Amino acid sequence: MPRAQRRRSNAVVAVMAEGDYVTILTRRAVPYADDPSKSYTTSWFDTWRFVDGKADEHWDPATLPAGPPPPPPPPPGASREADKDAIEALMWHYDRALDRFETEKYVALYTEDGSFGATKGREALRKMMSGFTGGPNGPPKLQHASSNHWIEFTGPTAATIHYYWQTYALGSGKLDDPPKLLAAGNGVDEVVKVNGQWLFKSRTVVAPND
Repeated sequence: MPRAQRRRSNAVVAVMAEGDYVTILTRRAVPYADDPSKSYTTSWFDTWRFVDGKADEHWDPATLPAGPPPPPPPPPGASREADKDAIEALMWHYDRALDRFETEKYVALYTEDGSFGATKGREALRKMMSGFTGGPNGPPKLQHASSNHWIEFTGPTAATIHYYWQTYALGSGKLDDPPKLLAAGNGVDEVVKVNGQWLFKSRTVVAPND
């Protein structure tokens, strides 16, 4: 703050004397304790008690205190629980998009260079999905399921998912035409957190004995 501005901001407003006490009122600009780049204006006083012509005691007010301290960080396990929920939701949305053959939703669950087996990259994954849905009878009626998840965190923004998977062919919905198990096996997926969102880096499904 320039010196002339400081003089104006601390200008004397009034001087009062009573007995041994002298009080000076001033206008003062004071920086905020938690943000010195900003300031506020307040009325300030200084009171002295004089004894034998000398200042013996002095009083003045207090400035605004600093803001409340930042909240403590969450417990170490709290963020991991949120990440586990997000990864489980990722698994659900994956199976749902695959069941409905929703290509763009499916592809968006992978990183740009994500892979399913040997199929790598979003454009290749998009072509893979188009191959499933482009037949003369349209996409097959399937339902995908995964179970027994074990989410193993390998870093702050990386994890490995171990699970079992099953693929069913849906029947007509009648009792004499139930869903049929087409395939089952083990899965090991690598997921990463990108801009706050968990995505598949790779998906690997293998036969039960692998």
